[in-house]
Amino acid sequence: IIMETLFHYFLKVNGLLIVFYLSYYFFLRKETFFQSNRWFLLLGIISSIILPLITFTEIIWVNPEPIINETNTFFPINNITTEAVNEHFDWSLFLIYSYILVSFVFLIKLGFELYSFFKIVKNGNQIKEKNVVLVETNELQNPFSFFNYLVFNKSNFTEEELAMILIHERIHIEQKHSIDVLISKLLCLILWINPITWLYRKAILENLEFIADNQTSIITNKTYQYQKTLLKVVICNNQLSITNQFYQSLIKKRIVMLNTNQSQKGNVWKYAVVLPLLVGFMLLFQIETVAQVKESLQKSETVVIAVGFVTDKNATDAEMKSDSEELKKQGIVYTFSKVKRNKKGEIIAIKIEFNDNKGNKGVKEVKGSEPIEPIYFSTENNNIGFTNAPDLSDYVIDEKLSKEVGTEVKVKMSKTDNTEIYIDNKKVTQKELDNLDPENIERMDVNKVDNKSIIKVITHNATINKTIYIINEEKVSKKELDNLNPEDIKSVDVSKGDNENTIKVITKNSVGIPNDTEIFINGKKVSKKELDELEQSEIQMMNIKEVNSKKIIEIQASRKEKYEREDMERMKAELAKAKAEIQRTQAELEKAKTDLKKKSNK
Repeated sequence: IIMETLFHYFLKVNGLLIVFYLSYYFFLRKETFFQSNRWFLLLGIISSIILPLITFTEIIWVNPEPIINETNTFFPINNITTEAVNEHFDWSLFLIYSYILVSFVFLIKLGFELYSFFKIVKNGNQIKEKNVVLVETNELQNPFSFFNYLVFNKSNFTEEELAMILIHERIHIEQKHSIDVLISKLLCLILWINPITWLYRKAILENLEFIADNQTSIITNKTYQYQKTLLKVVICNNQLSITNQFYQSLIKKRIVMLNTNQSQKGNVWKYAVVLPLLVGFMLLFQIETVAQVKESLQKSETVVIAVGFVTDKNATDAEMKSDSEELKKQGIVYTFSKVKRNKKGEIIAIKIEFNDNKGNKGVKEVKGSEPIEPIYFSTENNNIGFTNAPDLSDYVIDEKLSKEVGTEVKVKMSKTDNTEIYIDNKKVTQKELDNLDPENIERMDVNKVDNKSIIKVITHNATINKTIYIINEEKVSKKELDNLNPEDIKSVDVSKGDNENTIKVITKNSVGIPNDTEIFINGKKVSKKELDELEQSEIQMMNIKEVNSKKIIEIQASRKEKYEREDMERMKAELAKAKAEIQRTQAELEKAKTDLKKKSNK
């Protein structure tokens, strides 16, 4: 699938390149809009690479129909057939490698040209002037430039001729024409098989020379002398294709363009000729049609069968890739190729191959003009291969999966003696399972252990725990609890167990609590009366236990601060009383001292 996708992309890139070249050739090559032509040609390369990557989705609404999907749960599938893979020479792979080899040869050639350029620069006499590096060489080399390097041999030209040549090459450097040259070179390296690619590169180089010639003629104002200089260097010696060369094999065209009148500004409309062609390309090749169901499928309309893997007419590239990756984890190479779709996006041709390197291999190929029928593939019990559609009569509803996916899910169930069936952890017969009300099923699990199918069904009844109701330590019915006046309830303690729940209620009137029951509130032993005075909202936790046949009730309440405050107030009162007694004693003592002093004076 990846190779086919790349091939389609390759064809689209070449097609767009042809569109841009023909638009340039028939409408723009004779115009003097040299700078605009430069950007048009570069835009053509960029558009040819990017536009095939842009796709739009068109949704076609269709009526819902029953569909068959797959899950990752595997069950035995009988009648597995395997088709032998025909051993033959893979011409498509041979052609791909051959194409890459030719591109690699061009890449090596580019490497040699770069090496030759740097060798010339290294051996030459370098002089840096502003942003330009002048390289004077003694080799029989016509002037050329590459990025900011300008190479020349001044012995071949007069000072006036050399001055014009240097102006020409400086224009190439200043406008960074080497980028265009390198891009066109790489384009030929990749798309060498397309003849238009080479013509496209030639058009780019040709237009760059028109730009430099035009600018040089304007700067020097010596068009005639400049044309003579072009003729003088008509013999080319060992030129490098990666450079901007003063000499090109289009001297006649360059001289003609130097003497051509400027194009009228009204001719710029010609650049728009390519737009309707691009729009047509996008409409024809870049719109993907996707079928969408109008409404959500009803529960009874969809059947999901756990049979392994299935590829149907609506399978997407992402889904097929996911299947390949999932089977790769199981040690199976599962590949898709030669996938063709109709305008609705449905698969009409496909080739599926598998190989587990253990002797199991096969191929399934479908060709035609009609959408394919579902193709099933199984790996159960090492019975690897393609199979026919499963018999739906051998499948039962899995309620748990049905709830998870939001539609009806069926899984295969063996009806042989090798199947064990459990309902609420109790082993039952097939007949008991068949008689079970489907609405009473909470969950169904189907597993396979040691070639034995185990079906476990949990009903709604099994999920309801038994509840015990206790009021003032006396077991009562739910009806008695419901009849209890909520205003008479002091506290409620609920404890949950694995199989039963317990609800204990203490009323405000603690009748029913044995007399020998010890009651503790915040660690302080209290009477039944104090328990009755305790507000329900103040109870944070209650624990009832029995020690040596004696019941103990422990309560954590928010009255702790109240008890501490009462003790503090009582202590303050006693302290105040003690202070008053001390003051009274001191007053009596002072009175006694006074009386004694009076008697002494007498």
